[in-house]
Parts: sequence; structure tokens; C-alpha cells
Amino acid sequence: MLQIAVCDDERAAADLIAGLARDWARGRGVEARVDTFASADALIFSLDDGAPDVALLDIEMPGASGMELARLLRERGERTQVVFVTGIIDHVFDGYDVDAVSYLLKPATSRGRSFPGPDGAWPRHGSWRP
Repeated sequence: MLQIAVCDDERAAADLIAGLARDWARGRGVEARVDTFASADALIFSLDDGAPDVALLDIEMPGASGMELARLLRERGERTQVVFVTGIIDHVFDGYDVDAVSYLLKPATSRGRSFPGPDGAWPRHGSWRP
């Protein structure tokens, strides 16, 4: 089962992104579990139970930022595929430093087509094809 983590301090945004991720998985016949986290610190705490396959991260949040979380995942050697979903375009090039799959600008929406969030992670991760 594909493990997707959504991390955003704005509840409405986290719920929207989680719903889009569920729709994305369902549309591809992928069995997925989508968990939401209100802070990077909460997701960091959950890493003791294993890292997610895909992390959809906001960047600017109280406490640790999504970028700091992505750096921590890389330092731990995790294969988590990182997708930044944020309203802050200033950090787009910083995503290369943590080998992010994609950088999506809020507001996240499918706009009549499939949510592109984890699409780029397919060839990178390799262990969760439908």
C-alpha cells in the first residue's frame, strides 16, 4: 500500500490536498493510505513508525518548515518522494537541494484534470505500481 503524507498547517488546505491525493490514487488503481499532519514536527514524530512513500508538503509552517522536513528525510536516507504544495514561489529552486519531485503552487486543484501531485514519483520510487 502506498503511504502518502500531507503536511500543511492550514486545515482546509490539508483536507483539500488529501482529498486530491485520494482521488489521484483511486484514479490509478493504487491502494493508498493518506495521512494528514498539521505541522512538520508532527510528521517528524511519526517517522518512528516508518517514512511515507510520498510527502506532499507545505513549506512555511510554524515550527520546522516543510523544507527542513525534506532535508531531514534526506539526511535519514529516506526514499520518500517529496512534492512541495505551497503558495510561496520563492523556494522553488531550494527544492532541487532535497531532490523534490515537483513544486505545485496553491491553491491545489485538479482543474478538470487529474491531480499531478505524485505523478513524477512513479519512475523514481519504483515499488508501488498499480
